[in-house]
Amino acid sequence: MSVLWRAVLALGCLFVVRMAAAADLPAAPLVTAEWLRHALNRPDLVVLDASPPQLAAQGRIPGAIGVNVFDMRAQTAAQLQERLRAWGISARSIVVVTDQGGSYLGPRLHFDLAYAGFPEARLFVLDGGMARWRAIGAPVSTAGAVAPARGNFAVRERPALRASLSDALAASGDRAGHALLDALDLDYYYGGARFFDRQGHLPNAIALPAEDLFNADKTFKSPQQIRALLGLLGIRPDQQVITYCGGGIAAAGPFFAIRHLAGFERVKLYLGSQLEWVRDERGLPLWTDARPALRRSIGWLNGWNQSMLRQFGVAGISVVDVRPRAAYDAGHIPFALHVPAAALRERMHDPQRLAELLGAAGVNPTDEAVIIGERGLDADVALAWRLLTELGQARVSFLDSSLEEWAMQGAPLTRVPTEVGAPAGPDRFVVPAVTYRATAGNAASQTAATTANMNMTARALAGGGAWPQVVWQAGDAPAVAAAAAAGTPGTVVLPVRNLVGADGRLGSAHALWTQLAKAGLPRYAEVTIKAADPGEQAHALLVLQLLGHPAARTAP
Repeated sequence: MSVLWRAVLALGCLFVVRMAAAADLPAAPLVTAEWLRHALNRPDLVVLDASPPQLAAQGRIPGAIGVNVFDMRAQTAAQLQERLRAWGISARSIVVVTDQGGSYLGPRLHFDLAYAGFPEARLFVLDGGMARWRAIGAPVSTAGAVAPARGNFAVRERPALRASLSDALAASGDRAGHALLDALDLDYYYGGARFFDRQGHLPNAIALPAEDLFNADKTFKSPQQIRALLGLLGIRPDQQVITYCGGGIAAAGPFFAIRHLAGFERVKLYLGSQLEWVRDERGLPLWTDARPALRRSIGWLNGWNQSMLRQFGVAGISVVDVRPRAAYDAGHIPFALHVPAAALRERMHDPQRLAELLGAAGVNPTDEAVIIGERGLDADVALAWRLLTELGQARVSFLDSSLEEWAMQGAPLTRVPTEVGAPAGPDRFVVPAVTYRATAGNAASQTAATTANMNMTARALAGGGAWPQVVWQAGDAPAVAAAAAAGTPGTVVLPVRNLVGADGRLGSAHALWTQLAKAGLPRYAEVTIKAADPGEQAHALLVLQLLGHPAARTAP
């Protein structure tokens, strides 16, 4: 046999061996404990355990190398390459990362290797981690790992996987084209806990705690379930998805699930996360409400309601006072327009008559309409918020304080009715008359989007069950008392008035969510709000929108 043919035969054998090895690899980014137990003797296998040291000391997969992922941050490419080679990693290695199970530590180590350029086709996460490994009775060792033969892997970083502060800022300002996801638990998202000097989440971020991506046995939810969850939250494959957390570790959980399991292609991990955000010299904000612009403070409204801003036409607000006439005449916020709740209720099913009422009162549909009641948020204020939103008002919010508190803080009140029309002289300011035309409103669009999300969720989970169907009895009607007495399954009984303090103010986002969760309202559920009074329904809907609840609607 010639030298040439021997070389061809050798290359052919090598090709067959490599094809056989590749065929033996799982197709998914997850491997099962059963597969790993049978693969432990492979010479090309490297197992990395990202469990916290105190847990890893209780036992590891035989031969696994312990890795502290918190030490992986802020490494140069050269330092990262040296570390990977010391772990015995070469270009043709098969790398399986694990952790205690149900954790973001393994996914973060997976990200580090993928970012370093290790081939993702040969990089896996053990589904269920050590919890699943122990559950099948696989061997566990407390002996230290034997130093492996040095690898030769060469790092080639993939910056496209990593989001910058500029990327996060762009995502925060563009909800249509981006989805900014907060991987911390809801205590942090709603401001009940904090890491740094400020509480809350990045503006316009959607809460997706890393722990919500796992089953009770600490394995990942199925790709189908993850896609359904993303659909419920309104996250689309065509958006640029950016995950973040406090310091860039927990964010790896959603990053891995969305990119590798759900199959979304445009996903980045913001390694700087809140740590970089709050250190920025511009003093970048954090929110505690999901939609903080729904409620306005006394300082905000008093500042924007100044006569000078109105004279120059830059105020852009219509203050809508829904109290009875006698209360309005006794004292109201300057430039407030009187649109009594009784008149709104009388016309609530007739958009044209509603529009005529608002136009005659001087409400400009291109303004932000700030709804004012006697004591902050009540059923009348909430109903006005919903009706104006559905008519197509540019923005609608409410004053989250009583008028008593407004006066106590030294903000002005007047008894002079606000004039609407043409000014009687150059020294007289009046609210310009407008023609109010009803358009397809934001609330109607949100209701349609919610319905679409629910339908998509039901289709995605066909055969596996849909999200829980929950009824929130939010009123004070006899039906609420009956539901409470009967303990009806799938029913949450919580009068919405219980969410408002004696001073007429809503509680903080964290306090609101704590009350709702204690009453039994799940975050991932299709919530139907019931109450005899449509104002109470609107009140409950506004609270859920303030908290960013993904799927809430009112009963007909």
